[in-house]
Amino acid sequence: MRVSSRPNKQVKLTNDGDLALYFIGCGSAFAKTLYQNNLLIVKGDRHLLIDCGTRCSQALFEVGVGIPQIQNFLITHSHADHIGGLEEVMMYARYINGSKPNIVINNAYEKKLWEQSLRGGAGSGESDCLKFSDFWNVVRPNKMSRYPRETWGARVGDI
Repeated sequence: MRVSSRPNKQVKLTNDGDLALYFIGCGSAFAKTLYQNNLLIVKGDRHLLIDCGTRCSQALFEVGVGIPQIQNFLITHSHADHIGGLEEVMMYARYINGSKPNIVINNAYEKKLWEQSLRGGAGSGESDCLKFSDFWNVVRPNKMSRYPRETWGARVGDI
């Protein structure tokens, strides 16, 4: 295992199949130098970004990854330091790339994220009725039983 305060090379979105974790930021919601907590998981030809805070795009840029390259997202909760960068992801994908990234999200959280956070800035684009699914390919996790609290599981490739 190798740990460094700054990556000694550019982060790659593919690898030889080993599980790689890149902490794209390790600060708090108010961090000015360490960015916010965003985690990039890479295994083989798949990757998953857990959370996408307001400064995630800049943090990724500094390790050689553009936000448009990220294709798989999972959001843990709706604080700005975890979702603040999603509008940039959505707008860039739709209006520049002409694509839709994947997001692992259950029905209840999709409704909350869209209605309470993202719809205001993204819902009134070229028509007045854009929906969450106009911006994202939704991957539905499965509710898992036999856990002491609500638990969901999903696969993104081998992740």
